[in-house]
Amino acid sequence: MKNRFIQMFLVICAVMLIICTASVWAAAEDVTATPTDLMPVEPAGSVSETEMSDEEVADCVEIIITKAVRIGDSWSGAMKKTKPAVLKLDIDHAQEVNLVVLGRHAWITVEKSDQLSENPVRTLTDDETSQTVISWYAEAGSYLITIGPVEPNLMAKVNITFMDAASYENWLTEQEEQTEELAEETEKQPDETEEPAEENEEQIEEEINTTEETTDESIEENIPESEYKPERHITVDVTWDVPDPVIGDTAHFEAILDGYDELQYTMQWQYSPDETTWHDIPNETNTTMDVVVTPENNIVYWRILVYVEDNQED
Repeated sequence: MKNRFIQMFLVICAVMLIICTASVWAAAEDVTATPTDLMPVEPAGSVSETEMSDEEVADCVEIIITKAVRIGDSWSGAMKKTKPAVLKLDIDHAQEVNLVVLGRHAWITVEKSDQLSENPVRTLTDDETSQTVISWYAEAGSYLITIGPVEPNLMAKVNITFMDAASYENWLTEQEEQTEELAEETEKQPDETEEPAEENEEQIEEEINTTEETTDESIEENIPESEYKPERHITVDVTWDVPDPVIGDTAHFEAILDGYDELQYTMQWQYSPDETTWHDIPNETNTTMDVVVTPENNIVYWRILVYVEDNQED
């Protein structure tokens, strides 16, 4: 009798052990992403619509530029060391870009807007010919071209034209034709070459002296800034289609700009895995952006850049 009782007890224990093991296995199979697993801005936390509205869902950065340009445009300006010019070049598709710079005593840097560095490489203008060409194969996106003077106390005046490959070839042909015409004129009038040269030197010297005497008030370009003006404000809101979003749901970002009605500006959404290296999001250049949450992007950081042309302000 005693042995039979022990056998029954062991059978019951074995059955209970099997049931418990099966329950644990089934529970593990049913684990899915929960709202606390998702956080498009922070690595942890809920992404419910209520909580997201109370947190900073994306960063907002305003960059003051001198002018927004495209291929085929030209820009002329003057700047001193404390007031460089910043041009924003928008490229629709990958192509060869040529910057033809006419001027002296200036340096130029070219950087993609999502690959900015603390010490970009500077290209100096050719002061002998007053012509400098910067060429590179550009990807689609935005580039920031910064121009400043070589000498702190010397104003730099330049004219920049943005050309594609075909326009640049035409420009080279025109330059060759002008050089040939000048050479022919020089051969026809060999005795008159010295006097015009002296006049040109005097004219250049006079321009340099006039430039050095120019005060800061005559310069319209401003230093690029990343701080908001007191009268302007940017906020970013995010909404969801469901109360408890999970991976696969869509986050609707919206940038609300206050005080920008009278300004000329452009926008670019970006993302970053570490808040240090930022990448442009292709074709996201409006105030709104929809993002489908994936396992890869649920912990990245988001921000919107607003480029404001300073020559639109009073």
